[in-house]
Amino acid sequence: MSDPYHLGAAADLTPVPERLHDSPSWVYLLREFERHYRLGSDGGSRAIRAHRKKVRETLTGVIDANPEISLRAPATCPVTAHLPRAFDLGKDGGLRGMARALERVSDRLTWEYGYQKVPRGLEKKYAYCEIAGPQGPVKSDR
Repeated sequence: MSDPYHLGAAADLTPVPERLHDSPSWVYLLREFERHYRLGSDGGSRAIRAHRKKVRETLTGVIDANPEISLRAPATCPVTAHLPRAFDLGKDGGLRGMARALERVSDRLTWEYGYQKVPRGLEKKYAYCEIAGPQGPVKSDR
């Protein structure tokens, strides 16, 4: 990458994995998402509790299915310049496992806006990346 900062804490020992289980870094990241949805609070809401359960079940299904890994070209957006600091802060909090797992794959993520025309002022404040899904590196139709 030609960015002024470096993403990715360490190289994956399987640089071009074909399936999810070929790459512990992607498995650990999905497990961190599952852990977050298992241990986090539902605030007493039945709707949130049901949603959290559905997310956990979906993540477990994706992990068990051992889907294809298909890496798109990594891409950053202006807001991703803040990722190194966000990872540093995350390592000291309750999401430290998530911060570490996400940092491990951060150099392989495709950040985007989700808008054909990005609203003025949002360009430097927002971006997202898909981890698992039709456009994510972990292929899933769920």
